[in-house]
Amino acid sequence: MRFIQSQPDAQSPSWGSAFGLFSFQIGAVILTSGLIGVVPGLVSQRFLLIGIFTMFAAFLYAHLSESQVPGALRVPRCRRILAQRAAGLTGSVALFQVMVFRVIDLSLAGLSRTDPYVVVLLLGGLFVVPWLELWCGLTVAVRLRRKGS
Repeated sequence: MRFIQSQPDAQSPSWGSAFGLFSFQIGAVILTSGLIGVVPGLVSQRFLLIGIFTMFAAFLYAHLSESQVPGALRVPRCRRILAQRAAGLTGSVALFQVMVFRVIDLSLAGLSRTDPYVVVLLLGGLFVVPWLELWCGLTVAVRLRRKGS
């Protein structure tokens, strides 16, 4: 568990802990992609399922971190930065896949009125939404851990 932050009094989490949380996210993505093919339903239900698994992965990571290193994520600022770094990693990988596989095709030569909105929604969905999900999962786990001790 070398990815768990071992310095609880640090001003910000290390990149190692961000990569640890990122590995939990990859596990959640693999599990979600398998379940999405099995679970029938609307697209909104599938996105809700992805959000739940993202929060659950962050919850498991924080719970494990707190059990290995007590107080590792007790600082709210630390949790926000950790979620920001892990969401940045997740969003960068997703953005790379979107660009390589041309999931969304934008013509930069002749921008239409909807293209800027698509870019904003894409960036928000890749970076902001995962940050909120990760931060919520980390916060819930730390609060439950505090109540238990």
